[in-house]
Amino acid sequence: MRWGLFPRLAISLGALLAAAMLTLGYVLLSDATQRLQDERLMVARTLARTLAEGSVDALAADDYELMERWVSSVLPDKNFAYAFLSRPDGMILTHTELGSIGHRIDSDKLTATGPDSFRTVFRHQAVQEIVYPVRIGNKHLADAHIAYYLNHDSLLDSETTTRILGLLALFLLLLLGATLFIIRRYTQPLSELANSITTVSLDAAHTEKLDGKLLQRTDEIGALAREYRDMLDRLAAAYTELQNEEQRLRERVDERTSELRRTNRELESFSYSVSHDLRAPLRAMAGYSQVLLDEYAASIDSEGRRALERIRDNTFHMDQLISDLLALSRVSRHAMQHTAVDLSAMAAEIVTELRQQQPERPVEVQIGPTSEVRGDPGLLRIALKNLIGNAWKYTGKTSSPRIEFGEVEEQPGTFYVRDNGAGFDMRFVDKVFGVFQRLHRSDEFEGTGIGLATVERVIHRHKGTIHAESEPGNTVFTFTLPTTGQGTSD
Repeated sequence: MRWGLFPRLAISLGALLAAAMLTLGYVLLSDATQRLQDERLMVARTLARTLAEGSVDALAADDYELMERWVSSVLPDKNFAYAFLSRPDGMILTHTELGSIGHRIDSDKLTATGPDSFRTVFRHQAVQEIVYPVRIGNKHLADAHIAYYLNHDSLLDSETTTRILGLLALFLLLLLGATLFIIRRYTQPLSELANSITTVSLDAAHTEKLDGKLLQRTDEIGALAREYRDMLDRLAAAYTELQNEEQRLRERVDERTSELRRTNRELESFSYSVSHDLRAPLRAMAGYSQVLLDEYAASIDSEGRRALERIRDNTFHMDQLISDLLALSRVSRHAMQHTAVDLSAMAAEIVTELRQQQPERPVEVQIGPTSEVRGDPGLLRIALKNLIGNAWKYTGKTSSPRIEFGEVEEQPGTFYVRDNGAGFDMRFVDKVFGVFQRLHRSDEFEGTGIGLATVERVIHRHKGTIHAESEPGNTVFTFTLPTTGQGTSD
C-alpha cells in the first residue's frame, strides 16, 4: 500500500514525539527521585542532629530511660531503619532494636566511609546511615546514628507517578494534535496540487481550477500553486493550439487523400489508355511489317527487309516495355491479400515454366527448403519470377549455368537467389533497382530495365529489404520477408 505524505509525516513525527516524551518522562522521574533522595538525606541528617542535641542531658546524667525515649521517638516513618546512640569506643548505649544494646559497632565502617554518612546493610537491605557526634564543649560524649532504607519503598508513590505520567500523556496528545494540525495545514494543499497534476497527466483536455484559498497563500505553497496555475493556463493554450493544428492536419490529409484518389483514377485511366490506345497501333505496325515481310519480300531489297525487321522488333520491345510498366503500376496499386506462402514450391513452379519455354538449355537449379512466409502470393510470384528469370537470362552465355534459391540458415526470413552468370559492376549497384536502368547492352541481353524495380517495390510493400552483390561468376540477390510467425501489414 502506498501511503501519502500526511500519514507518513504523522507517523514519523508521532513516533519522534512519543520517544521525546518517554525520554522527558524518564528524565523527570529520575530528577524527582534524585531530589527525594537528597531530601531524605537532609531529613536524616536533621534527625541525627536532633537526636544528638536532645540526648545531651540524658548522656550527661547517664539516664538510659531518657536516652531510649529519644531514640524511639526520632524515627518518622517506616522508611527509616533504625536509630541508636553509641559511645566513642563503639558501645551501643540504646537502640531501636533492643537486641543490639550493649553490642559494639564495627568501627571500620566509620573509618572506611567517613564519620558523617556511609552505606551499610541492615536485615539484608541497603541502608544509608548518618552519624552525628554528641559534644559538650570539646568533650565527645557519644554518637547519634540514624539510618534509612535506600530501596525500602519507591521514593515516588503511585499517585505521584501517575500524575506525572498523566501530565506527560496529556502534553503528548496536545503536542500531537497541534503537530497534526500543522502537518494537515501544509500537506492538504500539496495533496490538492498532486491530485490536480495526476488528473492533468491522465487527461490533458480537462484541467480543474485550483482553490482560490490555495492561490492566496503567501508562503512557498502559494507560490507553487500560482506557478502551477500559470503552467495549466499555458498547457490549456498549447492543447487548444494542438487541437487546431490537428484539425488543420486532418484537412490537409483529406485534401492530399483526395488528390491521391484523383491521381490514382488518372493513373488507372492512363493505364487503360496505354493498354488499349497505345498497344493497338503498335500491334498494327507489327502486323503490317510482318505482312510486308511475308507477302512482299520479293519486291523489297535486303536493306528494306532489315528496316522492316527492325520496325517489327522495336514494336515488340515497345509492347513488352508497356506490359512491364503496367505490371509495375499494378504492383503499387494492388490490394494486398496476406496468406501463407511456400517460396520453395513457388520457385520450383517458376523453374518448370522456364524449362518448358527453353527446353534446350541445361541449367542446373538447386532449390533449398525455406520457412513459410506471410504475404500476397500474386506479388511474391511476380518478384520471385523476375529474380529467377534474371538469373536464367544472365547465365545464358555461361558454359555450366547454375542457379540457387534458399534461405540463410543463421537468419530465418532472409532468402537469396544466386547465379554464376554475367553479373554486373558493383560500382553501379545503386542503379540495379532503378526503373529503365540497364547495366548491359540490349544486344547482349534483352530486357526493359523494369523487372528489378518491380521486385524492389514488391519486397518493400511486404516491409522487407533487398540488396545485390556481384563478382565475376557469382551474383547474389538477398531479400527479407516476414515469416508466418511474424506477420506483416501493408
